[in-house]
Amino acid sequence: MCDTKDSAGFFDFETIRILGTAVYGGSDAAEVLEAVGHIKPEDPASWESAWGTQAKRAEMLAEESFERGDRDSAKRNYLKAANYTRASGYMYVSSPNESGSLIQDPRALPVLERVGELFRKAIPLMEAEVHSLSIPYEEHSLPGFLYLPPPERRIPDKPKIPVVLVCGGADSCQEELYFMTPAAGPGLGYAVVTFDGPGQGLMLRRYGLEMRPDWETVTSCVIDHLITFSAGHPELDLDMESISVSGASMGAYYALRAAADSRIKACVAIVSRRKLKVTIYDVTQHPILTLLIIRIPSMICGTSVQLTSHHYLSKPGQGDGLVQV
Repeated sequence: MCDTKDSAGFFDFETIRILGTAVYGGSDAAEVLEAVGHIKPEDPASWESAWGTQAKRAEMLAEESFERGDRDSAKRNYLKAANYTRASGYMYVSSPNESGSLIQDPRALPVLERVGELFRKAIPLMEAEVHSLSIPYEEHSLPGFLYLPPPERRIPDKPKIPVVLVCGGADSCQEELYFMTPAAGPGLGYAVVTFDGPGQGLMLRRYGLEMRPDWETVTSCVIDHLITFSAGHPELDLDMESISVSGASMGAYYALRAAADSRIKACVAIVSRRKLKVTIYDVTQHPILTLLIIRIPSMICGTSVQLTSHHYLSKPGQGDGLVQV
């Protein structure tokens, strides 16, 4: 588990992270507050117990809702059960040994596998059509999901569906990514692809596959597979000439690396400019070099970009997000 001396700040950060998924059904404010009320300072075990309790309750409500034919309630509660289960395992962090290799907490994998089980129960209840992907990568297969917009949600006057590839961050799994892009993208007419890459989700917990900096190598494999999958399913009308990539936090770095692939037509990197500046200075320890480098994202954020059929612009003072204009 995480160091109890550093747990308080970690608790705060992760609680906000869980609460942030509420808008797309990943949590409920009252349930979050109830869980927080049972978490004790510097006690990671109480964190696990509090979120585990919420997960079990949400799963019970999901099953009851499904039995009485309330598909929407069942979906929402399965999603919350998956998300709370994922949260319960936050403290099972990987630790390096003396040689630098990561040692996995043996309790982490069963938690993540349970997250997948609960999430897959929600999939048939979603408005989007969802396909499971098995993406060849070196000697492994990366698990992925392809979310498709319902016919009535497709973008007018576009014969094919544009695709958004979502990159997770340093401690994410693709089930969490649902609350970032797949929950909204298909409703706006986009197909959305998520996956667990090296150092993420099941690829880390089950296989011990560590992350790599040249993320374009990973996303190129994903795009290769997507092209093959699309060719085998022409009825899906995927537009392989309109692929964009997005990511937040560490996923923003991955998204920028992925954009090195010429098949990527647009990139959305969601990261605080202040955070990026601090990170660059920590690495370079050179204020002039930091100033020069930090101007690059500032210029990017002041420029509008076209993402398939919509225009987006980053507005100063409104965070990192791109807003539709």
